[in-house]
Amino acid sequence: MRPATVNLTKPAKAILTLYPAADPQAAAFDAYRDDAFGWHIMEWADLMSQVSKDAYLYFFDHAPPGADSQRPIAGGPATHRIGAHHAGEIAYVFNNMKGPLASVWGDGEAHDNRPSGPIRPEDVRLADVMSDYWVAFASTGAPQAAGLPQWHAFTRAGGHYMRFGPLATPSKALLPGVLRTWSAINAVRRDADAFWYFGNEGLAGPVLPPG
Repeated sequence: MRPATVNLTKPAKAILTLYPAADPQAAAFDAYRDDAFGWHIMEWADLMSQVSKDAYLYFFDHAPPGADSQRPIAGGPATHRIGAHHAGEIAYVFNNMKGPLASVWGDGEAHDNRPSGPIRPEDVRLADVMSDYWVAFASTGAPQAAGLPQWHAFTRAGGHYMRFGPLATPSKALLPGVLRTWSAINAVRRDADAFWYFGNEGLAGPVLPPG
């Protein structure tokens, strides 16, 4: 597919509602999170709910060790709290909290913008919980573990998901409006025969390289 400039006037009001311009930094980070990760996962879960196998949606909301600190944003003096981040749940899922968490990035080295720190009791507890769910899912196809809250399968109508951090909390309606809004935006992109990728997601998405 060729790159193109896409007219996204219609979803503009929804974007401004989801990502208020009063806080540009939060708007940019949240929009990138939702377009690059949130929409894809919810769309996949929704599609799976329409076939014979259940899908189980989760939201990792726990700041790993070292992730509560402010880190510099490339290109300027601003900083941003890392918090729960992409791939931050991997060490918890595999219940591998014994070494520095920098090892989950693959090279075993610490990096300026990749958090690491001493393991806390809450990290150990959450790792026990998450790994129990994952083992149950791998064994039976359903993440239901003895003594833990029931994890309901996701459907668009029900909106069930599990929130991890600091405990497992059954929840509903993850990121209200995100699935609907980004589905509409990406439908426009598809109709325009445009493609999008990690470099132009979120608020940068509407302006794609000219073909």
